[in-house]
Amino acid sequence: MNAPEPDSATTPAPAGERLAGTGGAGSTRCPTIGRAAALAVGAAALSASVRRRAAVGGRHRH
Repeated sequence: MNAPEPDSATTPAPAGERLAGTGGAGSTRCPTIGRAAALAVGAAALSASVRRRAAVGGRHRH
């Protein structure tokens, strides 16, 4: 008969078998946090700039 195969996501790997790497290392956490902080600072600066322009009256048209 057609017996269902075990789910490889929940079945542990046999002892001694090497699994594929995910590409992430423990050392990538610090640069990622730095990039997120830089993105947040940039977004805050852009938001402040837009608010300042709106309060002043926006662009002047001639």
